[in-house]
Amino acid sequence: MAFKDIGHALDFTRKILAKEDGNRNIFLITDSEPTISYYPGQTPLQSALRTSYLAGREGIRMNIMMLDSNVRLRDICDDMARMNGNSTVAFIDDPLNLKEFIINSFIDHKRRCSMFS
Repeated sequence: MAFKDIGHALDFTRKILAKEDGNRNIFLITDSEPTISYYPGQTPLQSALRTSYLAGREGIRMNIMMLDSNVRLRDICDDMARMNGNSTVAFIDDPLNLKEFIINSFIDHKRRCSMFS
């Protein structure tokens, strides 16, 4: 399902994950700022920040990957992560490196986990 509104996409995913047990994660891969709001009376940014906050309150971790080097876009991702309270943010300047980044992140995570086992 494709969403044009980041806040609406996060809300949709948050509602699905709210019914699940265990580790709950949202992976947001984006190359743009929020530009559309499905919710009347909210700007696109307000919608994205609100749903980031609600996901955090429900114990849902956000993993945000920004495929752009624009400082303003990076600030938006950092704000969403701060509102969620349990997020990781990665900035990937070249979208062609996304696959390599995900694999390396997974391997690094596994190594860190095995160090504490």
